[in-house]
Amino acid sequence: WVNTLHLEIIDVFFYLNVIWRSLMGSSSVNVEMIERKVFDFRSQSMNYKKQLLSKQNDLIRENLIEVVDQELFDDISISLTKFSLSKLKDCDLAFGKKNKPENIIEASKIAERKLIFDEETGSQLGFLSKLLSNDHFNGIRERLESKKMQKGITVLLYGPPGTGKTESVYQYAKKTGRDIIQVDISSTKSKWFGDSEKQIKALFTQYKVYCDECERIPILLFNEADAIISKRADANASNVSKTENAIQNIIMEELENFEGIFFATTNLANNM
Repeated sequence: WVNTLHLEIIDVFFYLNVIWRSLMGSSSVNVEMIERKVFDFRSQSMNYKKQLLSKQNDLIRENLIEVVDQELFDDISISLTKFSLSKLKDCDLAFGKKNKPENIIEASKIAERKLIFDEETGSQLGFLSKLLSNDHFNGIRERLESKKMQKGITVLLYGPPGTGKTESVYQYAKKTGRDIIQVDISSTKSKWFGDSEKQIKALFTQYKVYCDECERIPILLFNEADAIISKRADANASNVSKTENAIQNIIMEELENFEGIFFATTNLANNM
């Protein structure tokens, strides 16, 4: 089938690499990883990136791949389009053996537990549970969109340790059949300048890609979120504080256009 597309040989190599990595479990592929195998000169690599970003490349024009993330010019990630995924299934390539990332918790594997809360908290959580049920969720998203409002759902659960914040999210997921992408905040912090920001951006990219793979919109869970969404430092603060400010800016930008389900939990709501 690829041969019938009459692509340039470099585009064929790129496309087959993305297909292979996708079958092996990668939701997106860094362009630099493939380019190092193709081009002898830096100028060739830069020209190819420019083609991708300007949509002058045949793989983009034919709706075979798409750019899913671009933090810097040299840091571009691409993935297969829905059209490509559909075509590959038609060609009997099974995606069922895809290895799920370690941070994904499948709804079917969550143990069912009964949680008991006081009347006021139980009422609020009952409303939230009803909101996330498939019957109500899609209708609410449609109404939000019709009023030109953000159709994503963002929730903060706060309270002392052991009060059931995280377990509540698990039980919502279990009850409504939604997988969870759980973020380990400590894993997003890096000693390398600029790397933490890339990792946060990549988490939201992973979530968007995984949404396309799921029958029901999954939950993105930031546990102990105060460790990453704290009060902003002033402009003259240390490099660490500036990095934390940059991370918060990325999170706020992502939530501005968020279309999924975002949960954050904290013991220290006043620090956020």
